[in-house]
Amino acid sequence: MTYLILILALLFNVFQASLEAWANKYHPVLNGVFRRFNILLAILYFILWTTIVYFFIPNEIPYWKLFFGYWFIAFLVSDFAWNLTTILLGTKISIWYYGTTKRYDRIMTKLGSYGWFVKGILGIVGIVFLLGIQEYINI
Repeated sequence: MTYLILILALLFNVFQASLEAWANKYHPVLNGVFRRFNILLAILYFILWTTIVYFFIPNEIPYWKLFFGYWFIAFLVSDFAWNLTTILLGTKISIWYYGTTKRYDRIMTKLGSYGWFVKGILGIVGIVFLLGIQEYINI
């Protein structure tokens, strides 16, 4: 069942990023709403995901691991999903593209390969947390 938790976390994050990219391409008004309330929407997706995981999927994963696991997966997947959706919609950007308007994008651009390293490590930790792997890690 822990695989289902990981798959749902991936799906929720990919859906959110893809919806934002689609709105960016086709609906400027909706895109403005997404940009203005991006943090609130992310929190709402997290609450919906947590409700599904906590009440409908039997697991013994501590809540703090679910919390950090979800956000680490979001950190790993969101940029790729946004960029891939944008590419599929016909925009010519790189899969590794970071924007120039958001503070997050500017920081990640300055970090360069170190930012990708941190993103990869936190993504692996998020996967481990959501899979409930505890035999080899004493956290």
